[in-house]
Amino acid sequence: MSPSIISKATSDELITARCDMDRCQFGKTTIFDFARHRRIEHYGRITSQTGVER
Repeated sequence: MSPSIISKATSDELITARCDMDRCQFGKTTIFDFARHRRIEHYGRITSQTGVER
C-alpha cells in the first residue's frame, strides 16, 4: 500500500490522525530493521574524525 496524504495544513494548524501501528510491522521488520542492518565496522571514520579534512 502506498502512502497517501490524509490532510494538508493551510496555515499554522494542528492536524491529528489515528494510525494503525500494526500495519507498520512489515516495514519495521524488513526495510527499517536497524538492529539487523547495522554495520558498526563502518563507523570508524565517522567516530574518529574531528574537524574538516581537505
